[in-house]
Amino acid sequence: MKARWILAIASPLALAAVPITSQAGPREAVDACVSSFVETYIPEHRVVRVKKELPETKPLTMMYPTKGRYTIALSAHEARSGKEVAHARCVVSTRGDVIVLDSPADSSYVAKADFAVSVGR
Repeated sequence: MKARWILAIASPLALAAVPITSQAGPREAVDACVSSFVETYIPEHRVVRVKKELPETKPLTMMYPTKGRYTIALSAHEARSGKEVAHARCVVSTRGDVIVLDSPADSSYVAKADFAVSVGR
C-alpha cells in the first residue's frame, strides 16, 4: 500500500520534469544564436566579446515558454569606433536549434525580439 502511494506521488513529478530536460532555456537559445552569428558574420581568428541583454524572467516562463521559439536581435561592433559591422535576426527553437539566421534590411525585428545580443570585435 505504501509503495502505491509513493508511486502515485513520484509519477506526476517525473512527468513534470520532462519539459525542463527537453527544452533549451533562453540562455541556451542565445548561446546557439551567438555561435551561429559569429561563425557566419565574423571573420575567423577574431577575438569577440559578447554582451547579452536577457530580460528578467520568472522561473516558470523559462521552463515553459509560451511560444515554440525565441527571436534574438544580434549586432557586431568595432571595439574602437563602435561602428556596427554586422547585424542579424536569429530565430531559435525551444530545443536550441537555429531555425533562421538572416540580415533583413528592415530593422523592425529588433523591437519585436525576445533578446538582444551585442558582439564586439
